[in-house]
Amino acid sequence: MRLIKLKVRNVASFEDEEVCFDDLKYPVFCFGRTGAGKTTLFIDAITAALFKKAYGKKDIQLFREIVMAGKKTAELELEFEVGEDRYIIKRILPRQGTSEAKLYRIFDGRPVLVSHGQKVDEEVKRLIGMDFEAMLYANIVRQGEVYDLIEKR
Repeated sequence: MRLIKLKVRNVASFEDEEVCFDDLKYPVFCFGRTGAGKTTLFIDAITAALFKKAYGKKDIQLFREIVMAGKKTAELELEFEVGEDRYIIKRILPRQGTSEAKLYRIFDGRPVLVSHGQKVDEEVKRLIGMDFEAMLYANIVRQGEVYDLIEKR
């Protein structure tokens, strides 16, 4: 899987932001002071878009913690590629109530609905070949674990 673009609205301290990963050169390093929103934007928003779970949160309902204070919903849109195929996943995460999800595949430059609701979660897992837990442990080094990773190499 390759990330293309992330759009967030009302996610933690981000009212309306967009990150275009296609414009970035690899590797990407993100730094800033504690509490600046690095984990929220680059981890929480991505895992919430893909799996409806925020970083490090075992309970699926804890994604609600990323909804901006004073707002009723957070909106996430993640565009990504798997092989030659491009997809867009859109999620609306409410502070209360049921979340909404839609998964689109891009055909001839147009998004075509592939799945919606609960089926999105299973389709994403099938497409990228991993679930939330696998993504956390295979792709993300958690804060406080960097030293352990360096020492074990």
